[in-house]
Amino acid sequence: MKAFIGLIIFFGIGALLIYKLGGVETFDPEKQYKDMKAALKSGMTWQQVCTTVKEPKKYYLFVREEKWDGEKMIPLGIKAGITRDFNTAALQAQLKSGEAADGFVFEYQFTPDLGIWVEFDGAGALMDVQDIPSVSELVGTKQ
Repeated sequence: MKAFIGLIIFFGIGALLIYKLGGVETFDPEKQYKDMKAALKSGMTWQQVCTTVKEPKKYYLFVREEKWDGEKMIPLGIKAGITRDFNTAALQAQLKSGEAADGFVFEYQFTPDLGIWVEFDGAGALMDVQDIPSVSELVGTKQ
């Protein structure tokens, strides 16, 4: 019985330490979202965004869409390309080679319904910050 009570006390102290020291107590996605949006300013470089807020987990290069009409290529617009895991060296190389000439987007997802896209031009300067539409917004069920 004493061993059982000792285990309960041991695990209780462990849970309290994890809560206080492990970042659980301060985890607030809504606050992180608001703080990040407030910190992002138009014209910041992508490196400043990474050091001011944090590096994204994912990013997308913008891709120019065109179609052949039989005589020439017709521009259709620009869209976000495939998702890539963030890598500083890879992004620097893509900017240097011109692969990111149409710009790119950092994605920050705080919860399934709360996230932002940070859009950059081909030189790596912040152009826009947009909320990521949630699934409930996309299907029209958000109230």
